[in-house]
Amino acid sequence: MAEKTVATLLSKTLEQTPKFSGKPDQNADEWMKDLTATFRMADMTEAQALKVISTFLEGHPKQWFIENSTIFESWSVFKTQFIHTYSSPSSKQLASNRLRTRQQRHDEAAIEYYTDVMKLCKLVDPTMTDASKLDHLYH
Repeated sequence: MAEKTVATLLSKTLEQTPKFSGKPDQNADEWMKDLTATFRMADMTEAQALKVISTFLEGHPKQWFIENSTIFESWSVFKTQFIHTYSSPSSKQLASNRLRTRQQRHDEAAIEYYTDVMKLCKLVDPTMTDASKLDHLYH
């Protein structure tokens, strides 16, 4: 019974995963992170992820994938090329600006504030030191 429930939840999660179309309101880094987490939850291997990725792309990104599929020897090669092609340089700048000015709101739970600051830190600099992260949390 539990296996059937898990299978149903996984199926619904995969069906509800938004397709990446490259529109300005989509963040390629966040989309890839969410999709990778969904694939991990479904216990997909990297080879399986590479086989099904085109079903999660539409428009220009899907065409880009089809035209370049021969260079995607592995999931990590695909992810690197995808982020290189579709990641917006301005998204890092926007995250940096948000991080500099981010303050906890009066009605915001501490965990919500912490999670948002950590997410922004990772977007700005994936190798940011813990000391710098703490600096951002306490300023």
